[in-house]
Amino acid sequence: MSDIHQIIRNIRGRESLSENLCAYLGELKHTAGELSFTDLSLQYLSLYEAVSEKQEQPETFEEVSRAVSDYLEGNLSLGNLIALRKKNIARMSEVSRLIDRFTLAEYLMNRTEHRFLGEKELPGGYSDLDFSDEIMSGISLRKDEARGLLVSEILGELPVRMTKARFFETLRNRLSVYLSSDTEAFMNMISGLRASGGVTEGNEDFPELSRELEDILGVFRTGKGAELTEEEFLRMQDALQRISRTLEDCSGLCSQTAAVLNDLEVLLLSGDSAGISEDASARKILRNTAELFSALPESRTELLDETLELCRDLEGVLEDAVEAYNEAASFSEDLSGKYAKEIQKYGLSEGYADLRMIRALRSESVFPPEPADAAAPVPMNTEIFDREFEKLAAEISDLFAASKKTYSRAVTARMLSLIPPVFKSAEQLENYIYTALSSCSVTEEKLACIELVRKLLAE
Repeated sequence: MSDIHQIIRNIRGRESLSENLCAYLGELKHTAGELSFTDLSLQYLSLYEAVSEKQEQPETFEEVSRAVSDYLEGNLSLGNLIALRKKNIARMSEVSRLIDRFTLAEYLMNRTEHRFLGEKELPGGYSDLDFSDEIMSGISLRKDEARGLLVSEILGELPVRMTKARFFETLRNRLSVYLSSDTEAFMNMISGLRASGGVTEGNEDFPELSRELEDILGVFRTGKGAELTEEEFLRMQDALQRISRTLEDCSGLCSQTAAVLNDLEVLLLSGDSAGISEDASARKILRNTAELFSALPESRTELLDETLELCRDLEGVLEDAVEAYNEAASFSEDLSGKYAKEIQKYGLSEGYADLRMIRALRSESVFPPEPADAAAPVPMNTEIFDREFEKLAAEISDLFAASKKTYSRAVTARMLSLIPPVFKSAEQLENYIYTALSSCSVTEEKLACIELVRKLLAE
């Protein structure tokens, strides 16, 4: 490998820019490819282990396994890979919507639990004022970066009592911060509010999970939650725990699948010219894992043990590859901005677009969009805001009209928790907390709030 530092020094000194910009492009593609090839072997094996626990191989994982095999044979096309990555991103979006509905169901169940389990009365000597002070004291102990998150989490657990008109006024006021943002950010928030409020309907990718969640939400929406027996409650609680584990598994599998597909795309974007020196152990791991996938649901213990042993040889290789990539990539963002005209002038725009995608694929976000899918930001305006807000308000109004008060209160709390208010002072926050607590006269709901908030303060 050439001296990346010398190449960067030459670019900064504007020496032979055409030659050095091209050299930098090749070096970063090279280091990204070497890292992704090693990483791919480990991520692919990790995905196999996760899938094998389920004793099945759904369609998505068959496609992923075929993509890896196609890559090893030199037959994987970038277009087909991008389509598969988009499919996995869409699947993760469906899981996220189910998680939002699950959180609403969990909120409702938590506020019913004390009717059957735990305490039945408020602790001796309890007062809303003292508990407000306890919360404020716990918040004040957190560092600045953690304080905002804790406040948001606590506000999401407080009881909410307000009229429908007051709720929509509050929601509109809090959403107004998006008037200074772009349309995509606003629409993402609107979509999240719909899901968190239980407005969205069934989920085609996960029909059974969707139905189970709808059954639980339906109990509270129709007011049957007040008539639950302890046996029925415990059965619903067991179902919710099972749903939680399934959603966690689905989310984890989508993320692990994304890691494999991201590595594959980096390798294709790096291109043959990158001169990747494929590690023999990594290639063996990939071929063994492909064989393990093809044998599912049968378990190949000896082959798996051999493959795991090979992974130990890659620890140092991976560390060196990460260091080399980070060292080379640290300059790329600065370079793309300051030398954009030169990059275009020397016909390197496509190559540097590949670099931007490579950096996105190797970032902490495992679900980056393709550049072609990223539309230019559209500034928000009052027309879009009013239209979309009124549409959301109409949907929520219909939901409230068809739901019992307990369910409507839960929806109100969940939706407001996504857009926490900005308090001008600690006193204003404390007043909000005290008002929320003192407005709740349902013992089991307040007991649940006390328990959940104290857990947050103890973390």
